[in-house]
Amino acid sequence: MIALWKVFHFFICLKLTRFDAVICVTYVESGKSVTLNPNVSGATLEDILWTYNGNKAAENDLVNLQEYGQFKGRTEIHISTGQLTVHHMTNSDSGVYQSVIEINGKLLHSEHDVKVIDALPEPTVTCEVNKTSDLKTLLCSVDSQTQPSYEWSGSNFNGHQGSKLSFDKQEENPDSVYTCIVKNKLGSKSTDFTLKDCHTGRRRRERRKPDKKNKKEEESPKQRSKSLGNQKNEAVTSDEDDQTGETIEDGKEEEKQKKKIMKGKRNQTESNQ
Repeated sequence: MIALWKVFHFFICLKLTRFDAVICVTYVESGKSVTLNPNVSGATLEDILWTYNGNKAAENDLVNLQEYGQFKGRTEIHISTGQLTVHHMTNSDSGVYQSVIEINGKLLHSEHDVKVIDALPEPTVTCEVNKTSDLKTLLCSVDSQTQPSYEWSGSNFNGHQGSKLSFDKQEENPDSVYTCIVKNKLGSKSTDFTLKDCHTGRRRRERRKPDKKNKKEEESPKQRSKSLGNQKNEAVTSDEDDQTGETIEDGKEEEKQKKKIMKGKRNQTESNQ
């Protein structure tokens, strides 16, 4: 059943017999190859043309293969079935592909809606603990372009649907292992989680160190008083230094005046002689 489910979602086709057309939806993983089948057989094909969003992508007249635009060097056309294979698919290759195949002078058409999506990564499982009720909740998440489905397996919870799994203390067993399985159109990925790793809950954010500008706000009254006392002592010391500087300057000026007077008296004595 699982294998059939994957095929059904990977390649879905609806044949409109009234209009001789086939409409298909195809999902392909980025970087992989895709083969589009026009579903024609039992006859000799005369000419094969494939278009992408209305523009030529590749054609084969049973002799030569001609490629166009972004598909140069990346395509193959199988002349017996009309199938188109495109290699190294990227997100820009998503779109509508149409085939026009001539058989006995009659044109048959098919249409394929191709969606290129990234590979599904492994899911992440985290735990939340309600300290009041002691309820534990496992949370499963995955980064995906498409909306995946979630399923859990483990003790008493096999087949549980949804991204969350909750249980109380009576149901828990520390050694129990629970598996989150995520699925999309291309496949599935899973991650195991042991319940004993749940007791701490999610990782807490680290506490931020206080900014220097807010340091004063966090000081105790005693520390603030000490800081103010230090500031006052620094101010008094500064004033004393200023006064000392002024006293030294005054002393130097007075010494200069004395020397000037003594020199004047000496010159007067010499002139009298």
